[in-house]
Amino acid sequence: MEGRFSRMFELLNQRNTEYYQQAFSRLDKENKTTFNFAAAIFSVIWLVFRKMYGWAILLILASGGVQYVLYALCQNSKVKIISLLVIWLVMIVGFGFWGNSLYYKTIKSGISKGYAEITGYNAIDPIGSMVIIGVVIPLLIGITSGILVAAKVTSSGVAVWLSPLMNVFFIAIFWAINYRKFHAQEPVESVEVTEEAVNKYLEKANPKRLTVSVGISTVTYLISFLFILTVMIALVVVGMEDTNKKIKQQLDKIGEEVDKTRNKNSQKNLIGRKALKQPAKFSDYLNAEKHPRRTD
Repeated sequence: MEGRFSRMFELLNQRNTEYYQQAFSRLDKENKTTFNFAAAIFSVIWLVFRKMYGWAILLILASGGVQYVLYALCQNSKVKIISLLVIWLVMIVGFGFWGNSLYYKTIKSGISKGYAEITGYNAIDPIGSMVIIGVVIPLLIGITSGILVAAKVTSSGVAVWLSPLMNVFFIAIFWAINYRKFHAQEPVESVEVTEEAVNKYLEKANPKRLTVSVGISTVTYLISFLFILTVMIALVVVGMEDTNKKIKQQLDKIGEEVDKTRNKNSQKNLIGRKALKQPAKFSDYLNAEKHPRRTD
């Protein structure tokens, strides 16, 4: 089974390598770019996966700053949602069309510094992108936000501020590890950027790490899904109990109001009956005045 997975991801990596080789060749010869769907859809995850940590941090800070401005200045929720959708569409289009160009420049910079010559160097970062950025951080943000909101420590918008901070923190760690690994090697002289050097860099992607990353992220995702499902069921059960208590309290209040109304009605009826007897007594009094009794 492991051999099949390894072969499958080797084919996947080869296909991606061939795609980037063709895209970079087109950039060199025709100065035309190719739309990259992975860059368009996954943006930050794709940037970390391709070890463009600086651009990933810059994108997170920029998008987080825009969200902060929207939440601070815009009070209309519909306008906020529409604005975020527009920003998201712009990001999709931008990274789709210019992602390959950005990646090509990053690879050239890495090659000139000697990254393609490092023994055991991996040109991609599947663990950091797929596991940490794709699964672990969203899970941590969801759990932390839920706890803080449930404890009434903060509002539901806490995820807006937690997400960029946590992503930047972890991406900075990946960046430092990558930098440390490079400088832990013997000094490498500057390398000329050629097509052969670019292909050599692209082929330094270990498919086993990709296999492990997919496996870990899948298991983590399933565990997080089951955990979130369990929490949701527990919240529904607790919510139903609270709802039943509230309904019972409301019924008790209604019962008390009905009893009070009955008591008031019974008192009114008693007063009414007394009032009906008064005219007869009053007429008797009048008759007594007209025909006084003889006392002799």
